[in-house]
Amino acid sequence: MSNVTVMERQIRVVQFLIFAVLGLSLFFLLAEPLEINHDAAIYTRTGQYILQGKIPYVDYVEINFPLIHYINVPPAFVADMLSVNIIPVFKVMVYMITLWTVGLSWYLMKTFTGSSQALIVNSIPLAIALFTLDEIKYVFYGQREHLFLLLFIPGALLRIMRHQGLEISPRLAFVIGFVAAIGACLKPYFLLIAAAPEIYWLVTRRKFDQALRPEVVGFGLFSALYVLHFLVVPAAMRDTLFNEVIPDTLKGYNAYSRDKSVIGEKITFMEVLTGSKSQQWWALFVIALFIRPIDKRDIWAFCRPLGLMGIAALVMFAAQTKGWDYHLIPARLIGWLIIACVILRDTNPIREAPAAHMGDSPVVRQVFSAQFIGVIVIVLLQSYQAIARFDQKTPISEAHRANPLVQLIKEYTVKGDPVMVLSTSVAPAYPMLQQIDREPANTYLLSHPIAFGLVDYPTSEQVYEHIEDVPPVIQKYLDTLVRDIETRQPKLIIIQARGTCQGCPLNLSVGDYLDRIGFIADYIEPVTEPLDSIGDYDIYKYIGSVPDTAVTPNAVFDGALKLNAWAPGQDVTLRRCDTALLDSWWQLAQEPTDQDYMLTLVLEQNGNGVVDVNGPPGNIHTNLWEMGKIYRDRRRLEIPCDLEPGQYNLLLASFTMDDVYNTRPIVAADGTSLGNYFYLTTLTVE
Repeated sequence: MSNVTVMERQIRVVQFLIFAVLGLSLFFLLAEPLEINHDAAIYTRTGQYILQGKIPYVDYVEINFPLIHYINVPPAFVADMLSVNIIPVFKVMVYMITLWTVGLSWYLMKTFTGSSQALIVNSIPLAIALFTLDEIKYVFYGQREHLFLLLFIPGALLRIMRHQGLEISPRLAFVIGFVAAIGACLKPYFLLIAAAPEIYWLVTRRKFDQALRPEVVGFGLFSALYVLHFLVVPAAMRDTLFNEVIPDTLKGYNAYSRDKSVIGEKITFMEVLTGSKSQQWWALFVIALFIRPIDKRDIWAFCRPLGLMGIAALVMFAAQTKGWDYHLIPARLIGWLIIACVILRDTNPIREAPAAHMGDSPVVRQVFSAQFIGVIVIVLLQSYQAIARFDQKTPISEAHRANPLVQLIKEYTVKGDPVMVLSTSVAPAYPMLQQIDREPANTYLLSHPIAFGLVDYPTSEQVYEHIEDVPPVIQKYLDTLVRDIETRQPKLIIIQARGTCQGCPLNLSVGDYLDRIGFIADYIEPVTEPLDSIGDYDIYKYIGSVPDTAVTPNAVFDGALKLNAWAPGQDVTLRRCDTALLDSWWQLAQEPTDQDYMLTLVLEQNGNGVVDVNGPPGNIHTNLWEMGKIYRDRRRLEIPCDLEPGQYNLLLASFTMDDVYNTRPIVAADGTSLGNYFYLTTLTVE
């Protein structure tokens, strides 16, 4: 048997490994069909929203540019057509993109080398396949960085080969460039990574004709169309994105860079740039810059442009000042490609004769065999790590089965029910709500404005010193949250009530902040009842319906407001300094008018009011009420600490905003006059 045949058989084994790794990836994807990355989960939701006709940044608010929303519409469409959960559909579609990338990379390398029997032709696609397995292992599959590379790498390889004389079909080149632009436009900084080798070639070679190739035209066309599409999107979407979302994000996103280990300190650019996560890649990319090709058409010529892309990726990783692992994804794959070029390559440079690189000397055969063994070892290690991770059953993969929060949601809701989760982190709402097919009740898909608005406060103590000063970005969020509770009436409201929320000042939780500013007391407690506490989260159950224990007098106040029911929030016996609570349920008794009514709850004895509390019923101005809708009101009446013990009447009355000194008449359901004050109950103060 000839030496060439032995090498060819080894290469066939490498080709088999490509299919084996891709098959193993597909197995992991389908074995845990509802496992999905947190961010990928939230973007699949945006795709569903757009499919439903909702306008980004208007009907829902998410801080990234809309392209990532758009590319999630196809899986949303397929999932809707098949009536299945969107997660497995999304994962299969990303897998199809992976096949495109691997297959196209193999084709380009084969065309470039002139032979399918070169190790490098197969090691580059194998590196991409292993990269996909790696993203599944770390649950980064479907992240924007992952999608960027899958869409962009064939274009990057084509551009490198162009500068070494490769010619392919202009139509195919145009498509490759067009698709590469989709990936590069997912985040603005991806364009800087893509531009790094292009700038290098323009400066060093000054071959401007290379900038007019079909793939560049395709890349430029999509980029131009994406920019121009902002002129034709709904004006509300464009104005909100550029005048509110982007400015708020630029000002506040740095909150997520906060280093909780040091009070008030934030992670810096240099700390991320020179940190342990970056150091190994810096060494590789710098070395790649000094690798000189032996021949004009040599795989080593790939190293310098890839090294420049890797350095740009590291700089962008550091520029985000987060140090998050998934931000390092571009640098990692680029590093893998460089390793494939430097180590897993044939010994001789590529020449005109397709088989010349195969060689027949003992040294060549030994080096080739060592490379082959290296490929086997890498594949086995990656596969073992992926299997071990899969066997551990990460919390994300378990979320739809064992998570007690999920079990509680399933107990109190059904598929499609609205659930409100208030957290500055993507978790726990995502992937949880996607996995169990519950509808987010929030316009803001997460509570990031709280982190943005408090970015200048290092600790919760400093926030509390200025608790009355609610930042505009938070106030707008709160106003939207009130409307969400009113209109969407979430079955459950889940609030991160303990532990420091992501991006928040030290020791501050979302629930803690909302409680301190009175939001929970004013807008959540009146329409809910506490249900449970699980981990860091408090769960409230929405009770839009009147409880069986409520009194149902059916009294009408000024012919406009109908009191359907009321229920005391405590026993009728209280102590001084206690708080008397009253829940009541109201609706319009006539078509809405511009008249705005207020309620007053009065504690009275012998015709003398002792204390009262005023405000719009349900904390919603009645001129905004909808006909037929029931509104719940909760009143808190502080019992004075110096009040004489005895019996006191608890009364309810109404007045209008234009006549605050006169209470309005009240009649019973049968038309009987009840005066201007409605008697509720008698409280005994001890």
